[in-house]
Amino acid sequence: MKKTIFALIMCLTAGILFGQDSFASYLSSYAQKEYAVSISLKGEDKYTLYTDIMSMDRISDQVGIMLDQKSHPSLLSDLVEAKALYSEWIETAKANNVTELEKRMSIKTRCGGYFHYGSKWNFQYLVTLDYDFKIVEGKYLLIVRTGKLQSSSNQYIDHDGGVIVFSDPGEIDEFITNLSLEAVQEFREKPKSEDLFKE
Repeated sequence: MKKTIFALIMCLTAGILFGQDSFASYLSSYAQKEYAVSISLKGEDKYTLYTDIMSMDRISDQVGIMLDQKSHPSLLSDLVEAKALYSEWIETAKANNVTELEKRMSIKTRCGGYFHYGSKWNFQYLVTLDYDFKIVEGKYLLIVRTGKLQSSSNQYIDHDGGVIVFSDPGEIDEFITNLSLEAVQEFREKPKSEDLFKE
Protein backbone atom coordinates (compact mmCIF):
# COMPACT_ATOMS: atom_id res chain seq x y z
CA MET A 1 0.00 0.00 0.00
CA LYS A 2 2.81 2.41 0.91
CA LYS A 3 4.53 1.65 -2.41
CA THR A 4 1.32 2.43 -4.29
CA ILE A 5 0.85 5.76 -2.51
CA PHE A 6 4.50 6.65 -3.05
CA ALA A 7 4.23 5.81 -6.77
CA LEU A 8 1.10 7.96 -7.09
CA ILE A 9 2.81 10.90 -5.38
CA MET A 10 5.85 10.54 -7.64
CA CYS A 11 3.64 10.50 -10.75
CA LEU A 12 1.82 13.63 -9.63
CA THR A 13 5.10 15.34 -8.77
CA ALA A 14 6.50 14.45 -12.16
CA GLY A 15 3.34 15.83 -13.75
CA ILE A 16 3.65 19.19 -12.07
CA LEU A 17 7.33 19.45 -13.03
CA PHE A 18 7.28 18.06 -16.55
CA GLY A 19 3.71 17.64 -17.82
CA GLN A 20 2.61 21.25 -17.98
CA ASP A 21 2.36 23.87 -20.66
CA SER A 22 2.34 27.61 -20.13
CA PHE A 23 -1.32 28.67 -20.28
CA ALA A 24 -1.85 32.24 -19.05
CA SER A 25 -0.83 34.81 -16.47
CA TYR A 26 -2.46 37.47 -14.35
CA LEU A 27 -1.23 40.71 -12.82
CA SER A 28 -1.65 41.56 -9.15
CA SER A 29 -1.32 45.33 -8.78
CA TYR A 30 -1.27 44.88 -5.00
CA ALA A 31 1.79 42.59 -5.15
CA GLN A 32 3.13 44.42 -8.22
CA LYS A 33 3.83 41.04 -9.75
CA GLU A 34 2.67 38.85 -12.60
CA TYR A 35 1.80 35.26 -11.73
CA ALA A 36 1.97 32.29 -14.11
CA VAL A 37 -0.76 29.76 -14.85
CA SER A 38 0.18 26.37 -16.34
CA ILE A 39 -2.04 23.62 -17.68
CA SER A 40 -1.79 19.86 -17.82
CA LEU A 41 -4.18 18.23 -20.32
CA LYS A 42 -5.41 14.75 -19.46
CA GLY A 43 -7.49 13.07 -22.12
CA GLU A 44 -10.34 14.70 -24.04
CA ASP A 45 -12.08 16.57 -21.24
CA LYS A 46 -9.81 16.40 -18.21
CA TYR A 47 -7.21 18.97 -17.23
CA THR A 48 -5.57 20.71 -14.29
CA LEU A 49 -4.66 24.38 -14.05
CA TYR A 50 -1.71 25.20 -11.78
CA THR A 51 -2.16 28.82 -10.72
CA ASP A 52 0.69 30.51 -8.88
CA ILE A 53 -0.37 32.91 -6.13
CA MET A 54 1.19 35.30 -3.59
CA SER A 55 2.95 33.45 -0.77
CA MET A 56 2.30 34.19 2.91
CA ASP A 57 5.20 31.98 3.99
CA ARG A 58 8.53 33.52 5.06
CA ILE A 59 10.59 30.57 3.81
CA SER A 60 8.88 29.41 0.60
CA ASP A 61 7.61 31.92 -1.95
CA GLN A 62 6.31 29.28 -4.38
CA VAL A 63 2.69 28.34 -3.76
CA GLY A 64 -0.44 27.90 -5.83
CA ILE A 65 -3.83 26.33 -6.33
CA MET A 66 -4.77 23.39 -8.53
CA LEU A 67 -8.03 23.59 -10.46
CA ASP A 68 -9.34 20.56 -12.32
CA GLN A 69 -12.32 20.36 -14.66
CA LYS A 70 -14.66 20.18 -11.64
CA SER A 71 -13.23 22.87 -9.34
CA HIS A 72 -12.31 25.30 -12.14
CA PRO A 73 -15.92 26.28 -13.08
CA SER A 74 -16.76 26.57 -9.36
CA LEU A 75 -13.94 29.04 -8.79
CA LEU A 76 -15.03 31.16 -11.74
CA SER A 77 -18.68 31.30 -10.62
CA ASP A 78 -17.65 31.97 -7.01
CA LEU A 79 -15.46 34.85 -8.21
CA VAL A 80 -18.40 36.36 -10.11
CA GLU A 81 -20.47 36.18 -6.91
CA ALA A 82 -17.61 37.57 -4.80
CA LYS A 83 -17.07 40.43 -7.27
CA ALA A 84 -20.72 41.49 -7.02
CA LEU A 85 -20.57 41.50 -3.22
CA TYR A 86 -17.16 43.21 -3.24
CA SER A 87 -18.50 46.01 -5.48
CA GLU A 88 -21.56 46.41 -3.25
CA TRP A 89 -19.45 46.59 -0.08
CA ILE A 90 -17.14 49.19 -1.65
CA GLU A 91 -20.15 51.44 -2.26
CA THR A 92 -21.43 50.83 1.28
CA ALA A 93 -18.02 51.65 2.75
CA LYS A 94 -17.75 54.87 0.73
CA ALA A 95 -21.29 55.96 1.60
CA ASN A 96 -20.68 55.41 5.32
CA ASN A 97 -17.06 56.65 5.50
CA VAL A 98 -15.76 53.25 6.65
CA THR A 99 -11.96 53.42 6.34
CA GLU A 100 -10.85 50.23 8.09
CA LEU A 101 -12.51 46.83 7.95
CA GLU A 102 -11.92 43.12 7.41
CA LYS A 103 -14.98 40.97 6.79
CA ARG A 104 -15.21 37.37 5.58
CA MET A 105 -17.71 36.47 2.89
CA SER A 106 -19.74 33.27 3.15
CA ILE A 107 -18.41 32.10 -0.26
CA LYS A 108 -16.08 29.08 -0.24
CA THR A 109 -14.39 27.19 -3.08
CA ARG A 110 -12.85 23.72 -2.98
CA CYS A 111 -9.68 23.04 -4.96
CA GLY A 112 -6.16 21.64 -4.48
CA GLY A 113 -2.96 23.35 -3.41
CA TYR A 114 0.77 23.01 -3.91
CA PHE A 115 3.92 24.56 -2.50
CA HIS A 116 7.67 24.20 -2.80
CA TYR A 117 9.62 23.33 0.33
CA GLY A 118 13.32 22.52 0.34
CA SER A 119 13.91 20.79 -2.98
CA LYS A 120 10.45 19.22 -3.36
CA TRP A 121 6.96 20.10 -4.50
CA ASN A 122 4.30 19.25 -1.92
CA PHE A 123 0.57 18.90 -2.43
CA GLN A 124 -2.62 19.22 -0.43
CA TYR A 125 -5.41 17.77 -2.51
CA LEU A 126 -8.33 19.37 -0.67
CA VAL A 127 -8.15 23.09 0.06
CA THR A 128 -11.03 25.39 0.97
CA LEU A 129 -10.57 28.94 -0.33
CA ASP A 130 -11.97 31.76 1.82
CA TYR A 131 -12.93 35.22 0.53
CA ASP A 132 -12.25 38.34 2.59
CA PHE A 133 -13.16 41.99 2.01
CA LYS A 134 -10.55 44.31 3.46
CA ILE A 135 -10.16 48.08 3.64
CA VAL A 136 -6.63 49.19 4.41
CA GLU A 137 -4.83 52.48 3.74
CA GLY A 138 -7.62 53.69 1.48
CA LYS A 139 -7.59 50.51 -0.63
CA TYR A 140 -10.53 48.15 -1.08
CA LEU A 141 -9.29 44.58 -1.44
CA LEU A 142 -10.83 41.22 -2.22
CA ILE A 143 -8.52 38.55 -0.80
CA VAL A 144 -8.87 34.87 -1.73
CA ARG A 145 -7.01 32.76 0.86
CA THR A 146 -5.88 29.13 0.95
CA GLY A 147 -5.13 29.15 4.66
CA LYS A 148 -2.30 26.97 5.98
CA LEU A 149 -1.25 24.08 3.72
CA GLN A 150 0.07 20.68 4.78
CA SER A 151 1.94 18.18 2.61
CA SER A 152 -0.12 15.07 1.87
CA SER A 153 3.08 12.99 1.96
CA ASN A 154 4.54 14.35 5.21
CA GLN A 155 2.38 15.84 7.98
CA TYR A 156 5.41 17.69 9.38
CA ILE A 157 5.89 19.75 6.22
CA ASP A 158 3.57 22.73 6.01
CA HIS A 159 3.28 26.17 4.48
CA ASP A 160 1.55 29.36 5.60
CA GLY A 161 -0.44 29.33 2.38
CA GLY A 162 -1.10 31.91 -0.26
CA VAL A 163 -3.51 34.59 -1.39
CA ILE A 164 -4.85 36.17 -4.54
CA VAL A 165 -5.37 39.88 -3.90
CA PHE A 166 -7.66 41.91 -6.16
CA SER A 167 -7.53 45.70 -5.87
CA ASP A 168 -10.55 46.53 -8.03
CA PRO A 169 -13.41 44.79 -9.87
CA GLY A 170 -11.55 45.10 -13.19
CA GLU A 171 -8.74 42.87 -11.91
CA ILE A 172 -11.29 40.19 -11.07
CA ASP A 173 -12.76 40.42 -14.59
CA GLU A 174 -9.29 40.10 -16.12
CA PHE A 175 -8.50 37.05 -13.98
CA ILE A 176 -11.79 35.39 -14.96
CA THR A 177 -11.17 36.12 -18.66
CA ASN A 178 -7.59 34.82 -18.60
CA LEU A 179 -8.66 31.60 -16.86
CA SER A 180 -12.02 31.14 -18.58
CA LEU A 181 -13.42 27.80 -19.71
CA GLU A 182 -13.36 29.18 -23.27
CA ALA A 183 -9.62 29.88 -22.93
CA VAL A 184 -9.04 26.27 -21.88
CA GLN A 185 -11.03 25.02 -24.87
CA GLU A 186 -9.11 27.28 -27.26
CA PHE A 187 -5.84 26.03 -25.80
CA ARG A 188 -6.96 22.42 -26.22
CA GLU A 189 -7.89 22.98 -29.89
CA LYS A 190 -4.73 24.91 -30.74
CA PRO A 191 -2.32 22.78 -32.79
CA LYS A 192 1.03 21.99 -31.20
CA SER A 193 4.08 23.66 -32.73
CA GLU A 194 5.50 20.40 -34.06
CA ASP A 195 2.20 19.59 -35.80
CA LEU A 196 2.45 22.75 -37.92
CA PHE A 197 5.50 21.42 -39.77
CA LYS A 198 4.55 18.47 -41.96
CA GLU A 199 6.58 16.61 -44.55
